[in-house]
Amino acid sequence: MAAYWIQSRRIGRALEQVVQQLEKRMEFPAEAWAELGMQTQDVEPIAKAICEAMVLLPNHYFVPDDPLELLLLDDEGMGFMEAALALEKAFEIKLPDDLLFSQKRCIDLVEIIIALRTEK
Repeated sequence: MAAYWIQSRRIGRALEQVVQQLEKRMEFPAEAWAELGMQTQDVEPIAKAICEAMVLLPNHYFVPDDPLELLLLDDEGMGFMEAALALEKAFEIKLPDDLLFSQKRCIDLVEIIIALRTEK
């Protein structure tokens, strides 16, 4: 029981830090994505779909290097699955089963989703 409590506290602190960072961002960081050759109209809908699935996140103002494991963190451990289902539904694509677990940064996931959408 103590191990669960400790893990829950760690998750809570990490979530709090993610929320604080996102709250400091006043708008979608289009310039950060553009520097990597990504267009806002391609990236922002993906970020919005993730944010809608992860109800604890205050906004979708993700930067390319944001770590996915923190953005998809939740108390139940279902964040990865909820985000995958939301992305598949929003973009009518099928994500590989281990995709979200194997991607480290937002940009990695965005590049794959854009490629899958292009293949349709």
